[in-house]
Amino acid sequence: MEAVLEDDVVEESRVARLESDVAHIQRDIADMKVDIREGRKEQGSLKAEIASLRDEMHVGFGNVQRELLSTRIWMFSLVGALLAVMAHGFKWI
Repeated sequence: MEAVLEDDVVEESRVARLESDVAHIQRDIADMKVDIREGRKEQGSLKAEIASLRDEMHVGFGNVQRELLSTRIWMFSLVGALLAVMAHGFKWI
């Protein structure tokens, strides 16, 4: 009879320990769910920031391309003028 009571006490302590472990696991999972939700919110804001930066870069690169084109036109004009002066100086024209 004592062995049966002893087994019941041991079994009850195991069940109590398992219940406390399960409660701990449930709290951890709830915390993880909150972290995941917050991460998704941050991910959405990061995507918006990246899209904004991408748009700014496209505008910036467009400006650089226009500026390079105007610089190229000026360089061709200057080189043409220099060649014309040299040709006149060397009596080529």
